[in-house]
Amino acid sequence: MKEYADAPEKEIKQKPEKSKKDSENEKAGTKAENNGKEEKNDRKKEVIENSEETEEDNEAEKDVKEAAEDNLEMRLLPFRERMKAKRAKLKKTLSSMSKKEQFSYILFYYKWTFLAITIAIVCVVSITLTIYKNTRPFALSYAVLNISNPMDLNRGFEAEYLDYYGFPKKYQINLDAQRHLDKETYLKVLNSGQDSADYTGFPALCFNGRFDVVVTDEKGAEYCSMQEIFNPLQSYFPADIYPLLEDRIYEAANNDDVVMPFAIDISDTAFAKSLNTGYEKVYLGFPGTTEENYQHAKLFLKFILGLDIEVTVPED
Repeated sequence: MKEYADAPEKEIKQKPEKSKKDSENEKAGTKAENNGKEEKNDRKKEVIENSEETEEDNEAEKDVKEAAEDNLEMRLLPFRERMKAKRAKLKKTLSSMSKKEQFSYILFYYKWTFLAITIAIVCVVSITLTIYKNTRPFALSYAVLNISNPMDLNRGFEAEYLDYYGFPKKYQINLDAQRHLDKETYLKVLNSGQDSADYTGFPALCFNGRFDVVVTDEKGAEYCSMQEIFNPLQSYFPADIYPLLEDRIYEAANNDDVVMPFAIDISDTAFAKSLNTGYEKVYLGFPGTTEENYQHAKLFLKFILGLDIEVTVPED
């Protein structure tokens, strides 16, 4: 017992505590190790992705090459055989698709063909309608001058006019309501040396028999009289019709300053009131140069004034 008591105590060595610096180094080492693993995994993943992309590119390149070879071979075939091969190829492609997929594929595959066909149809229809419209005969061709807004014009009388005389269905009524003409503006344009489409185009149309009658305000009537676009009434209508218009006569000076009856005042008629011209006074002139213009003018006078005159209605 004494041996044991006298024995020197063995020095107990304690494990030294880690310093703060050692702990940080250890953490840094662990983090670096983790980062190294992540980088290794990323490189591995990148290698796999690049490999997949390479395979896809190779497959795509192979498909393109095969398609090019097929197209080259197909072009070398005669036309009928080429069309037959194309139909067979399309049939094979569509066989593995659903109805919806087939529709989408055909729509995409032939989109330019469909577009070209659609444009061609629209052009043909448009040209056909234009030709048909331009070749249909006129029951009446009239102009309305100096309207502030042509859209406000009431054209309701036109259907009544066609029904009144029983015109065949192929007949149409033509209107020009885009012109603004007056004597004062014309003289300014003339003196300035400028050119105006209205002051050159409208007289040319009238002298070529485009219009049967012209509805206008006083300024327009004054201009058309000065330019002798309107026919003098006494020379245009025969002796049995002119007296029926005498109480409505509008007189104005022609290009030689000779005052003559060039138009009639129709302000009090149901036609003028319903037309919605916005004029204080409504006048009617007759610019016609053909026999057809004259016959249409008589029909129109009978319609708006109820004149008891003989008229000729075109037959089908």
